[in-house]
Amino acid sequence: MTIIILGGTGFFGKSLLKKLKEKKLSYKLLIHEKTLDDKFCFLGDISNATFLENYVCDNDVIVNLVGQKNENMFEQNVKGSYNLLNSIIKKKNVRVIFASTLLVYGETIGNTSNENDLPKPVNNYGMIKLLSENIYKLYSDLFRLDITVLRFANIYDHEKKHGIISNCIKSITQQKPIMVTQTGNQVRDFLYIDDAVQAILNVIQNQPKGFEIFNICSGIGIEINQVIEIFEKYSKKKISKIYVDDKSDVKSIIGDNFKAKSFLNFFPKTDIDTGIKYVIENINKLI
Repeated sequence: MTIIILGGTGFFGKSLLKKLKEKKLSYKLLIHEKTLDDKFCFLGDISNATFLENYVCDNDVIVNLVGQKNENMFEQNVKGSYNLLNSIIKKKNVRVIFASTLLVYGETIGNTSNENDLPKPVNNYGMIKLLSENIYKLYSDLFRLDITVLRFANIYDHEKKHGIISNCIKSITQQKPIMVTQTGNQVRDFLYIDDAVQAILNVIQNQPKGFEIFNICSGIGIEINQVIEIFEKYSKKKISKIYVDDKSDVKSIIGDNFKAKSFLNFFPKTDIDTGIKYVIENINKLI
């Protein structure tokens, strides 16, 4: 078995790669641009219909982390998923793990979302991820493929480039104010990178048969203003805020991780307070 990582140059992929090396697991890293010096790193584009066929072998596990929030996210997610699946239907025992998002649920005000809830995404990213999920479900049903969709919460560490965690890092390192949408009372579910990586490793080790969806999250909501306060506490620096009106920003996103705990033995170990403390410690090492 070889673990094939798609999208391995992002902060998530780098952390997963580091863990695979520590465990001495066989891997291939397929990337769009040559940014890593690794003999198991291969150049390619998931939007190329035949690219993956040359690298995927029987019994491989594909971890698809491609398709984050950028201008190419439709092509990377939808077209990329279509190409990936067509490249493996003639192979034997190839398994797929697809990184999705809690944003497919839309608003979760007053409760947590579980895998049986009807998805109602309210932004483009959530819509595109849900469309990709449906493609995986169809292929799994038609070709009896083992495919696991992981709906991740807001994953973070000191290397993340976007979002409130990244904005707080920039504020304390560059002494600049951060933009906060609405009132900062929006509630989010945050997951430290080590817990997200462990969830993928758990699936690799014991992947369910057929098509399954799991929320990979803390199951705990925290307001954006509280996140900023925790940064201030551990950095001992005041973060200036500029509030802007953005009615498109989802007010509450919290996942229910009961299914992942029960079937994947997934128990997040790092709460948001400890996670931000780790972030601050890593930043201080780099300064």
